[in-house]
Amino acid sequence: MPEQKQEFKQNPEKYLAYQKDVEKEVCSRFKILHKGTPEQEAARGFSTNDMKTKLRSNSPLAEFIIPKFAVGCRRPTPGNGYLEPLTKGNVRAVTYGIAEVVPEGIVTAVGELIKIDVFICVTGFDLSFCPQFALIDQNGANLRG
Repeated sequence: MPEQKQEFKQNPEKYLAYQKDVEKEVCSRFKILHKGTPEQEAARGFSTNDMKTKLRSNSPLAEFIIPKFAVGCRRPTPGNGYLEPLTKGNVRAVTYGIAEVVPEGIVTAVGELIKIDVFICVTGFDLSFCPQFALIDQNGANLRG
């Protein structure tokens, strides 16, 4: 790195070209945030394919968990290591409501008792980082609550 700094110091034109290349690369990525652009569709396709691969084409779970919203609205995929355990033989993802937690396990909204060893309950949302400006959806609702 010190060599590069020295080279840029001695050759301002090369430094300017480098700056422009970096800025062009960074700015080109903003197109994924524009609804309906080919770049956004490509980003969504990449995320969808990545999730399908990690879910091993478990189509009912993939259909439930893969986002239908545009890239940029929220995180396009869960964090690394989240999806892979859902494909294990000893894991069952319940995608419908849980009516009750009982000593033996959980009772689903459809009345099924699922015996479990571990029950993990999380919300995952920290609202302390809400922006100071209003977030309005396409129907005019304020998403900040």
